[in-house]
Amino acid sequence: MKTIILASNNKNKLNEITEKVKGIDIKIISQSEAGYDIEVEETGKTFEENAILKAEAIYKISNMPVIAEDSGLEIDYLNGEPGVYTKRYAGENATSQDKIEKVLRLLENVEESKRTARFKCVICYIDKEGKKHIFEGSCEGKITYEPYGTTGFAYDPIFLYNTKTFAQMTSNEKNEISHRGKAVSKLVEYLQKFSMRNDIINYLKEEIKNRTESKNNKFGIGVLYHIEAVVKNAEILANKNKADKEVCIISAWLHDIASITDYKLYEEHHIHGAKIASEILNEFEYDKDKIELVKKCILNHRGSIDNRRLSKEEQIIADADSISHFDNIPSLLYLAYKQKNMNIEEGRTFVKSKLDRSFKKLSDESKIFYKEKFENAMKIL
Repeated sequence: MKTIILASNNKNKLNEITEKVKGIDIKIISQSEAGYDIEVEETGKTFEENAILKAEAIYKISNMPVIAEDSGLEIDYLNGEPGVYTKRYAGENATSQDKIEKVLRLLENVEESKRTARFKCVICYIDKEGKKHIFEGSCEGKITYEPYGTTGFAYDPIFLYNTKTFAQMTSNEKNEISHRGKAVSKLVEYLQKFSMRNDIINYLKEEIKNRTESKNNKFGIGVLYHIEAVVKNAEILANKNKADKEVCIISAWLHDIASITDYKLYEEHHIHGAKIASEILNEFEYDKDKIELVKKCILNHRGSIDNRRLSKEEQIIADADSISHFDNIPSLLYLAYKQKNMNIEEGRTFVKSKLDRSFKKLSDESKIFYKEKFENAMKIL
């Protein structure tokens, strides 16, 4: 497991980032947990400069990957102030109330159209080789005429986003749209990409392709398109549901491996597939717990078998398998007209029935997510 130091001892920031990296083989620790009790002076003229200053300071003494961020409020009428001085805009020891009162005083009698503002966050991530990566997030809003709400801190009660101030939102609502939430999401997307076992994933891409091209595969090349669609939808659903994306992608590549290896295994391909997957992943010395989760995903992916799916990853593979038929309508039409020798109306009815059954197998959440895709496909047919 990779350990990354957060150049801060702020528990809220640590918890937010830790929550976002769930499902990735990464552990985030504060700088005090890493044993570094230093305070970096924020002398930069931009958020990016300050984030880099803090990240470099910890990296130089730890030689470990580091995350640092700087953020603040920019008000257009005040030419971008408070900006990098957001924390000390009303003085070094100013309270949140002091900061709010100063901003409202400076914007007194300023009309609503000129009270535009944004919260901005810049994250600097320094990897183990010392290379810097920058991620930004911003949230546009307006400054109210008086404070509203009781949650949050600093300027939250006077920053209006749509119909609520930040201080009127729950923490989950705020994290979904906040400047820091957006920047952290970009960081996490990057970490996911470069922390995944791409050696395994790249091997599986080639291995599945080879097996679908083998004479032992009785399903034709269409099954490769199906598997690729399952992989695509599994990744989409893993991101949406904050699941282990690596496990979902690996499971998606492997879920039909028994069927394409030997047609005799088709009727129980979920059982044989889990066994084959275990053998392959053990060869790569993959994490034992993750192997078990991949096996469960494969064992429980078939919508025709009523299995209790206990993890998000298991449900995602089942849903991705069902919805992938909507990405392969031409293959279904080929099956109906070419292999089953149906007439036009019979083929159309066959495909619609197949898609309808697939949609009904989805979880309630995925039915909502894919409703428009389902309705559009049925209209075309």
